Amino acid sequence: MKRELLTRWLGTVALAALLPLGMAACNQADQDRAQQKTDNLAQQAQQAGHEIGDSLQQLGDQARQTVEKAAEDIRSNSQDAREAAARNAISAVAESEFRRAGIELTGTPTCNATSPAVGQYHVECTGEAADGKPVTLVGDDPGDAPSTFVGTHDGQEVFRQPCVGLC
Repeated sequence: MKRELLTRWLGTVALAALLPLGMAACNQADQDRAQQKTDNLAQQAQQAGHEIGDSLQQLGDQARQTVEKAAEDIRSNSQDAREAAARNAISAVAESEFRRAGIELTGTPTCNATSPAVGQYHVECTGEAADGKPVTLVGDDPGDAPSTFVGTHDGQEVFRQPCVGLC
């Protein structure tokens, strides 16, 4: 459809340019009709030009919206992946961290994580010790500052360290 508008506009402009050349050999009535046709063609050319401009504007707006949506999807998916990675990694090592502190767990703790930006996360894990008491592991990795991970057993701090797992 856009190509048809452009072709129509170019044809109309060409015709509008050629009509006045043939008017010199005509009588006044023919010249008036030719002038009227030229004016009509000029209006059609102008309208076609506006339609083309509007179409291009719409295409630009649609492209901008598509790019913005894709960028938002990438940001959201990236955050989801970062949070899943933090949640799974800390959950996997939490049991060994409590074991090093002398506390056996009944299973792998369940963790939740948030990640506001790449290289930053906050994680909170809960589980149960073999004695039936609750354990928690809360950790923050702000990215550009030292990390802190705190493990508690029945509300009492049992370890505080800058990292968990292989460190």
